Amino acid sequence: MMNHQWKEWSRKRKWLMAIGLSMLLVVGGSSSYLLFLYQKVHQTVVDDLFEPVTAIDSETSKRKTEANEALNFLLLGIDEREEDIGRPDTLIVMHVDPDGEKVRLISIPRDTMAWIPGHGKYDKINHSYTFGGLDMTIKTVEDLLDIKLDYYATVNMKGLSGIVDAVGGVPVTNEFPFVQGGFDYPEGPQMLSGDQALAYVRMRDQDPKGDIGRNYRQREVVEGIMQQGMSLQAVANLDGIFEVLSAHMHTNMTLDEIRTVAINYRSALKNIDMYQIKGTDSYINDIYYLQVSPDEIAKVNQMISSEAL
Repeated sequence: MMNHQWKEWSRKRKWLMAIGLSMLLVVGGSSSYLLFLYQKVHQTVVDDLFEPVTAIDSETSKRKTEANEALNFLLLGIDEREEDIGRPDTLIVMHVDPDGEKVRLISIPRDTMAWIPGHGKYDKINHSYTFGGLDMTIKTVEDLLDIKLDYYATVNMKGLSGIVDAVGGVPVTNEFPFVQGGFDYPEGPQMLSGDQALAYVRMRDQDPKGDIGRNYRQREVVEGIMQQGMSLQAVANLDGIFEVLSAHMHTNMTLDEIRTVAINYRSALKNIDMYQIKGTDSYINDIYYLQVSPDEIAKVNQMISSEAL
C-alpha cells in the first residue's frame, strides 16, 4: 500500500514541478495543479481562470508554444483598491528558453518611469494599469523593453494570502527585524501564514533598500510557495488551492497551452536566473520615479533575447 502511495505521489510531483514553470513568480508552484487536474478540472473553474487580452496575439503565442520557441510571460501581482481598479505591486517578465534550458526573471520596479502608449505621457509603469487596464500595461512593458509578450498571469494580492494558507504557509529568511501590518518579523528563518506573507511582501518604508528589498521578499515568498506546493499537504488540499486560484487568478493561457508548456518546457527549470532592473532615483514635482538608462534597457533586452547574461 505504501509503495503504491509513493508511486502515486512521485507521479503527481513530476506533474506539479513541470507546470510550476508556466506561472513561476506571481502564482508560483500553486499553478502547477492545473496540469495535474487537466482531465478532472471543472469547466467553470477553467472559465474563471481564462481571460484573453487584445494586446497579445493569441494565435502567434500558440504557434510559438507548439513549436517549442522561447516565450515571454508578464507576471503581475495586483493590489486592488476600492477607489479604482488597482495597480500592479509586482511586475515581472519571465523569459523561458527551452533550447538553452533556462528561465530568466526580470523584476521591473513599480516606480519605473516609462512611456505609457495610449495615454500619451511618461508616468510610473504601474499607473498604466490604472489608465488602461491589463492591455495598456502589456503595451507599456513591451515598449519599455522592446520585446513581445506571449502570455500573462495576474493574481490579486489578497489572493496571495489565500494561496500561502492553501499550501500550508511559506518559509522565509528575514534579513533584519521589523514590524509590519501588526506582525513581528524577527531576523532569521521563519514560517509565515497567508496574512503574514502578504504584510511581509508589502513592507518597503522600513527597508533601507526600498523597492529593491521589497521585490526580493516578493520573490522569496513565491519561491516558498513553489517549495510548499510540492509538499504532501499541498497535494492533499488541491481543491482548496484551485478554489483560491479560480477566485484570484487570470491568464490568457488555455489549459492546452499550459499542458504543452509544462511538458515541453520543463527542462528550463534547470537554470533560473533573477535580475532586477536598476535605475537612478529622481523626483519630478515632488513625485518619486526610478529613471532607467537606455544602456540598462539594452542590457535587459539582451538578457531576454540572447544567451548571454
